[in-house]
Amino acid sequence: MKMKTSIIKADISHVEQIAELLVTTSYDLASAKYNTLGIDPFNYIKEYKVKPLLPFIHILVDSDKNKKVLGMLASGPLNKIMNCTQKSYSHPKTK
Repeated sequence: MKMKTSIIKADISHVEQIAELLVTTSYDLASAKYNTLGIDPFNYIKEYKVKPLLPFIHILVDSDKNKKVLGMLASGPLNKIMNCTQKSYSHPKTK
């Protein structure tokens, strides 16, 4: 049985799954440098990384009823993305 997928615009209901996806890819280790609040890495990524970028995130989801997030892409005007996140997170070729 083939899995059906769709690319959709992320919304607030996807924040937890996106943060979980980023934590499982070691993004939390990169974020630890900026986590001066000393909060849990998952909550830090959710509140300070995913939520500000939400307008620029599209996600790949399982098209079944559960809409499980399988992957993500953040894209948009560079000046707006750079205002939402630390400059050192962007790849040097995107500056």
